[in-house]
Amino acid sequence: MINIHYDFQYDENQLIITMIVSRKDTKKLIIELPNKYASITNLHKNIKILESNVNFNNERAYSNKKEIIVRYTFKKYYDSTHPNVNKRFNVIKNGTFLFLNVMNGLAVVYNMEDNVKIKFSTNYDMLISSIGLLKKNKSVTKVFDQNYRRLFFVFSNNYYKSKHIYIGYYDKSKMFIDLKKLIHKLNKLIDTCDKFFNIKSKQIYVISYQDFIGKQKESYGSGYYYGFEYTNSYPKKPIDIEQHTLIYFAHELYHNYNVSGKIPISWITEGFTEFFCRYFLLTKSGFTYEANTFIKKYYHSKFKNIKNNQINHENYWNDNEINKLSYIRGFVYALYLYQKYGNMFLIRYKNLVRVVYKLKKQGKYSKIDNNLIKKLLHDDNFNNYIINGKTIQLESSSTQYGVPYLMVSDIFI
Repeated sequence: MINIHYDFQYDENQLIITMIVSRKDTKKLIIELPNKYASITNLHKNIKILESNVNFNNERAYSNKKEIIVRYTFKKYYDSTHPNVNKRFNVIKNGTFLFLNVMNGLAVVYNMEDNVKIKFSTNYDMLISSIGLLKKNKSVTKVFDQNYRRLFFVFSNNYYKSKHIYIGYYDKSKMFIDLKKLIHKLNKLIDTCDKFFNIKSKQIYVISYQDFIGKQKESYGSGYYYGFEYTNSYPKKPIDIEQHTLIYFAHELYHNYNVSGKIPISWITEGFTEFFCRYFLLTKSGFTYEANTFIKKYYHSKFKNIKNNQINHENYWNDNEINKLSYIRGFVYALYLYQKYGNMFLIRYKNLVRVVYKLKKQGKYSKIDNNLIKKLLHDDNFNNYIINGKTIQLESSSTQYGVPYLMVSDIFI
């Protein structure tokens, strides 16, 4: 068992974090400081190590010590260089945390093994993905797989607790949603997905809901394993915010079930997540409405016929239309498969997810590629539609402005 204690000391200008690790064995451990993927913008650039009995190289260290101590600080919690931000609340006021979420924002320890028992303790209340609420001066023990190093931590005096989900927030009046109703629907989604994939071990998901005043009206977020953040900068309630928030949360939650991988398979990582989060969440009419929205975006995309190998790291992250093509093309392709194969598609997809999960557990990430997906989906148009970018053909009883327009009966038989 590995014991990990986090100690937080703070004043108006800085937060000092001490991580103390203790254990009985001397297996090699990997220690990581907050890195460039931390949810707090440029957090890793502001870290200063104050004390450590291990040597770091590029934010990572290795150690066989039975006790590891790392104390570090950072002074900037939110970076106001974001073009749409002109004001964000102070994280610390009068010596008390107001709100802070940290994705890859705390130093962590792991050994790349599954079934590792970790005992957490802290001197400050926090929400931790896959655990829930950890009270200060208390401890909790849990067995983790390799995803431990991707835990999501949220400090918040305000939170909502439910069956599967904890949501931390700063100001409930800025949420513009019926929180109880929203979480109820998401819990039902998780139950449905667990049943579909025959998942016995229940996870606890943590959501960080932020608000700030921006120059533009927007809402966005980022998901990561069993937790994610969502930011809303609307000054008043938009008409569709309830549905928008529900779908966004459902999308991020479903990433925990779906296939994931590098950019060449982003069409399934994002597109099938878009499809199945709606398939399991919405009514048939609600899903059909969403499907027609995706079809319209797909047919109007100037990149719909781009080949899969033309999508690379540079244009995927720098061209929003190419980035969104993965979401749109993947959704429409899943819709085509469901129309063509019905329940057989669901069976094949479920098997695909299981195979990918086993490969990840075995560390065989290089085997998770389009060749594997093609083999397990058993579709003779895979190369045409996904690899070569030919326009996906759907069966529809009507068209609207030259684009297929589906009725409920076109999808659900």
